[in-house]
Amino acid sequence: MDYILYCKSFELLGVIPVSDYARDIERFRLDPSKFPKRIDIFVPERVVDHIQAVSARTGRSFSESAAIILAQGAEKFDPERFEL
Repeated sequence: MDYILYCKSFELLGVIPVSDYARDIERFRLDPSKFPKRIDIFVPERVVDHIQAVSARTGRSFSESAAIILAQGAEKFDPERFEL
């Protein structure tokens, strides 16, 4: 019985030194201080209705719509004109 020996050749594309591997691990490590934060706020019913309308019109979830509206408002907020 004859046997045929198949041999594949491999080309070495490069070697990653251990120090690069350690740096990559740090680069992709999650930092809990940068995670999104949960906040609870109470708003009038008319605001809830408005957010629901925006959510339905844009196809976004209620919480995502509320977060976008809050972020846009915060960017325009002038603390000098804020009254309690």
